[in-house]
Amino acid sequence: MVDRFSGAELFVDFATIFRLTDDPPLPPLEWAVEWCIDAMTTKWRVAGTGREQDWALAMTNYGGLILLDSQGLVKEWDTGQATWLNKDISLQDWLDGIMTEGESLMEDS
Repeated sequence: MVDRFSGAELFVDFATIFRLTDDPPLPPLEWAVEWCIDAMTTKWRVAGTGREQDWALAMTNYGGLILLDSQGLVKEWDTGQATWLNKDISLQDWLDGIMTEGESLMEDS
């Protein structure tokens, strides 16, 4: 995904897809460093055990941290409740799901 696409706000803050850190970093008002895959992944990994292979990809507007595990499955961690929100799904299914939700949201607006 990040080979072709690096960071976005989807559907008026429905989700923030993290980007890769630029070297040198972008100015703070352009994109905060903490909203980058490498920064969020590091925070996630040091916060608990069994997270060494997870990658933080995105954050929903309701506080769901979107993670990709070593099997290529997407899972969502509720940062407020410290619990899992959904069953593991493929990256493609997750992307299809947020695009479908976004299209529906845009049609209703």
